[in-house]
Amino acid sequence: SSPAADATRTYHDDEYGFSLEYPQSYELVHFEATMASGPTAPILQVGFFNYEGPLVGEEPVEGLAVAVYRLGKRRSAEEVRQMEEGFRKLVDPQLEALENVTVVEPLAAAEIGGIPGFTVSYSHGFEGTEVQNVVYLLVEGQHQYELKAQWVASPGHDVHPQLESALMSFKLD
Repeated sequence: SSPAADATRTYHDDEYGFSLEYPQSYELVHFEATMASGPTAPILQVGFFNYEGPLVGEEPVEGLAVAVYRLGKRRSAEEVRQMEEGFRKLVDPQLEALENVTVVEPLAAAEIGGIPGFTVSYSHGFEGTEVQNVVYLLVEGQHQYELKAQWVASPGHDVHPQLESALMSFKLD
């Protein structure tokens, strides 16, 4: 790929203490904190999307999103590794709710930059377009970080490596 395609920007969030690199051509989107409160509502949601890339309706389908959740209590790395069953109970119904979903890689232990958690990858039909997704659920202390990359696989246009390297660049301060 051309050097321009590999150019990145750094997003840094001071409040929640994390950063990641994302493709320079992507636009940063801050999602409003959802009106829902309680343990399941994210306290922060940001996205990085390619508005020049494939659209479904008006929405770009190529990009990254990060959601931060506050957990009820701090979790050690060892405790996180014990949470697989809990995450499975969370993830499975969400996947089943999608139309035409195919699990590419089932939920498995993973880490990014030493932050423990789990990953799952799947594809699903969205208004006739097959969208590929990779999700990481990472837990550090009292926060859960949900990192998601999504893209449309098409011949001659594989942004997966770029998105994967953006996910892998995630780090806590």
